[in-house]
Amino acid sequence: MLQHISRETVKRAKPTATKQMEVQTMKITKIDYAAISAFSQTITDYLCRGEQLRPFYNHFPTLEAFEAQLKEKSFSEAQRQTLHQALQEQYTSISEVNTKVQQNIDLLQQSNTFTITTGHQLNIFTGPLYFIYKIVTAINTCKQLQEKYPDYNFVPSILDGYGRPRLCRDQPL
Repeated sequence: MLQHISRETVKRAKPTATKQMEVQTMKITKIDYAAISAFSQTITDYLCRGEQLRPFYNHFPTLEAFEAQLKEKSFSEAQRQTLHQALQEQYTSISEVNTKVQQNIDLLQQSNTFTITTGHQLNIFTGPLYFIYKIVTAINTCKQLQEKYPDYNFVPSILDGYGRPRLCRDQPL
């Protein structure tokens, strides 16, 4: 079960004008999703890893759980070539494709490469900020996984409102 309210201190080093590092402290307060009363019981049960929901997902999304997930997933060389070709075609209309994007497209041909995919259907309630947040989260997840599993490659991608994959840039925005 998630803690109801927890506080933690985060220290961040910040360079000063004299090039010495000054440490700043920031307090973070975390509130249990159930305490907010804005989420359904199903969502809070999932976040608390309730046993009644275990039949509906394979692995809870933690960095440690990705190891088992990586071993279970595989795609044929033909599937990888199809994805590579489709993405190459989508990017032909762009006069100058970002180098990192092209590297990621090429990485998809390798059997040790996986995508971290998110999607977003445009709607009037969440606006563009949520869209950007999801892209940044996919990029950061790839970076974390790359650190934890250096023998694999991870490529962030997003499905647009039409279900077409797009690769995220290395530096968002």
